[in-house]
Amino acid sequence: MDGMTGTQATSYSRWMLILRAAISVIIGIMVLVWPGLTLITLVYLFGAFVLVDGIFAVVAGFFRPYGKWSLIIGGILAIVLGIMMFFWPGITAIVLLYLIAAWAIVMGIAAIVTAISLGGALGQEWVLVIAGAVLLLLGLFFLIRPGAGILSLLWLLGVGLIANGVLLFIRAFLPTSANTSTV
Repeated sequence: MDGMTGTQATSYSRWMLILRAAISVIIGIMVLVWPGLTLITLVYLFGAFVLVDGIFAVVAGFFRPYGKWSLIIGGILAIVLGIMMFFWPGITAIVLLYLIAAWAIVMGIAAIVTAISLGGALGQEWVLVIAGAVLLLLGLFFLIRPGAGILSLLWLLGVGLIANGVLLFIRAFLPTSANTSTV
């Protein structure tokens, strides 16, 4: 962002990370509290989350001097998946499951690639690796065990989103040097 100091860019990046974390935790809690919601409601709620999370990832990527493309590409793919959920609300549970799995795998890989591309510049890349691994493993589980039942998958989704949000909150508040920004 032209005209921004390193401190301003770090503050903006931290704000975006906190917002992504809050949305992840809120949606995760909603999934756990109301497991009996209809599938169509889940499609719209999760579609909105994936869309907004993708938008924030793309925006955050444009403000990063390094590791930006993994965030931007992951965010664009998340936006496409979120839009697909809105256009096809009557999809079957298995298709929804695979869309959620795709989002989790894409964003998990994007977080891990971003952490690796930082090359130790921040010193806390391990948090991004764990956050990415949580989403990646969640997505792989959904692909491997689709018959486990939608209720159990909803609970796993809720816990995974909360864990992702908590780890993003942790990352947002870890110290950074003056010439680097958060993810």
